[in-house]
Parts: sequence; C-alpha cells; structure tokens
Amino acid sequence: MKLLRKDVDKTRSGTIKLVPESSDDMWEIYNLVATGDFVRASTIRKVQKELSSGATENERMRLFLTIQVDDTEFDAEGCELRISGRNVVENEHVKLGAHHTLVLEPHRALSIGKESWDDWTLQRVKESCDPSATAEVAAVLLQEGHGLVCVVSRSLTLVKAKVETSIPRKGKDAAFNRERALSKFFVQLFQSCIQNINFQVVKVLIIASPGFVKDEFFKFFFEEAARRDLRTLVSFKSKVVLCNVSAVTKWALEEVLSDDALSKKLENVKALEETRALNTFFHTFESCPEKAAYGWDEVGMAVELSAVDSLFISDEIFRTSNITRRKQIVEMVEHVKQSGGKLFVLSTMHVSGTRLKELTGIAATLRFPLPEYH
Repeated sequence: MKLLRKDVDKTRSGTIKLVPESSDDMWEIYNLVATGDFVRASTIRKVQKELSSGATENERMRLFLTIQVDDTEFDAEGCELRISGRNVVENEHVKLGAHHTLVLEPHRALSIGKESWDDWTLQRVKESCDPSATAEVAAVLLQEGHGLVCVVSRSLTLVKAKVETSIPRKGKDAAFNRERALSKFFVQLFQSCIQNINFQVVKVLIIASPGFVKDEFFKFFFEEAARRDLRTLVSFKSKVVLCNVSAVTKWALEEVLSDDALSKKLENVKALEETRALNTFFHTFESCPEKAAYGWDEVGMAVELSAVDSLFISDEIFRTSNITRRKQIVEMVEHVKQSGGKLFVLSTMHVSGTRLKELTGIAATLRFPLPEYH
C-alpha cells in the first residue's frame, strides 16, 4: 500500500490518501472504511448529455466523486471493493444526494475521510504501508487426483486454483495406469503453481498431504523445475516444508500453520503468529478454563482488572458502524496495551479469524483467573 497524503489534525479529524497495490491492501481498505466515512475516488457513471438538437443521450464518463459511505462489499476472488453511498460534493453531472457505488481495484488512488481516526486505525494504515510486512506463504495441499494451490498472506487465505484428475486404482494394468495418471496430475499441479504463486515474493512453500503423495510431488516438482531450467524454482528447495494433513481443504491449513517445522521457517509471518497465539487460547480454554475468557462481558471484566495477557478480536467487530461500540473496543485495546498485554486482530479471511468468529469474535487469555463470574 502506498501512502500519498495524510491530513489528520489534532482532533483526529481528516483525510488519508492511499493507493492499494494487492488483494491484501484491498482487504485493509475494506477494514478501514466504515459507515459514515467519506470516500473520494475516480469512477465511471452514466450521465445524460444534451445534443445540439435538444435531445439527450446517455454517455459513460469517468468522474471523481466523494460519497458518504452507507455500505461496503468485498470480493476476495475478484479483488474488488464496492463502496456505496450518497454524493456529498456536487458537480455538473451528479447532484448532491445522488446514490452511487464506487468500484475500487488495486492501483487506483482513493481518499478516506473520517471525523475521528482512532489509534488502532492509524496504526493499521502505518503497518499496511510498511513494505517489510508483506511476507507471504504458498501452500499446495494434495491427495491423489485432487490438489489445491493456496496463498496465505497478511490478511487473506485464498484458494488460487483447484486441480483434479481421475486416478485409476483397479483393473488391468492398474499400477501402470496409476503412475501415468499421477504424472499427468503432477504436471497440471506444477503448472498451476507457476501460474498462481509469485516465487519472488513468497518466503516458504508448504506441500502437505495425507500419506506420502506430498513426498512424490516434492521430488517431481524439483525434477521438473530443473528439466525446464526454472532457476528461481530450483533455488527454492530450501524454503519448502513438507507437512501431513488429514484432508485437502482450505481449513486444513490450520493444521499446517500449527506445524513446528513451519514455525521455525517463518517465525515473522503475521498469520502464523496469530494461529499460534489462538491455539494457545484454545489449549488454555480446555486445560485451564478459568484463565480464558470470551464474549463481551467476560472479556470486558478481564480488561478492567488488567487481567488480559492476550486479546483476540475479529476484524468484523472493528468494522462495526455502532460508534459507541467502536469507542468501547478502542478503549479496551488501549487498556490492554498499557497493562502490557498483546493484541491480535484476526482476519475472517483466515482460518484463525473464522474460529474466533464462531466464539463471539472476542476472547482473551488471562494472567490470573477472574473473580467468580455471574
């Protein structure tokens, strides 16, 4: 993300102009923009043009509009953010109050105006514009005849491609036919990796499967890379981690991200740090439930007593349009930080964030048990 301009005064009111450059950045914008904010960006709108004859015709025209936000919608697969609202700056083509939807894509600048930028939101902007925070993980999850190519970035877990091939297991010449079909499957999966993974950016490649098919694909991957003289891929061998999974699904990445071997490879990746921390919460919840809290009331009490060691909040909660609730969240976060606790804002586009969402969206591990809670 590029920061082009920041005009925020001492009262925290003001505008920040940004250029999102990736799907991660689009997700960050989605989390930054709240109902009631002002967003200015270029857009295409159908306008009426009067002809010399007095008749009118519709014409599609690129305009700059400023709208007050009513609603936002994010399409992760299409990497597109739709922001709807009413025009608040009149121009010759669009009247004040006219409804419009801005369709935002990477590499298009936009300005976000807020009556009050809280500390957490400003920190999120700062982190998003930090090039060192772009570490990514790629993952290939497979079993015979079925494979997923995934990218795990700072905020998103995306299934970039699915590869499926029928693998014969019975009948005459089953062993020969299996080997030939498996080779075809590996070629398709290899090609999908080349098309969907940026090996210049990715820091580690996970290859995971039930059983030993991962080892077969690992061997094939680097033999094929050498055969095609793909030197970037050949040199990537030391960055591959082989892991076992129970199933080939996006959710199986939770198992993978908890793997000790991967932890040593990529200790600085945010997604991995969050997964480890949330796993600690669930372990505490099962083994020592008095030192784990979830839900607004329990976590609120823990914050007031400075009992929180780690606070987990779903990013969906930060997107609330309820101003009172948002102020409460920001106050909780500040209290936890001042008392030496850690904050984890988990993306619901990650498996870890989905798990937290199922548990009310807010939870905490505690330094000491709370007084008996009624």
